[in-house]
Amino acid sequence: MIDSPIATLVAEAIDIIGKTQKEIAEDAGFPRPNVISMLRSGEMRPPH
Repeated sequence: MIDSPIATLVAEAIDIIGKTQKEIAEDAGFPRPNVISMLRSGEMRPPH
């Protein structure tokens, strides 16, 4: 995991919300659940 405040926030929110990354990706309108994994790890910045 990359040391990023946003990645930390995303990881904590995912843990709290109780949904799978696939469910969160679908709810957010992302076509692939790996986007959530990349946000969580800090590999990708959130889209604007």
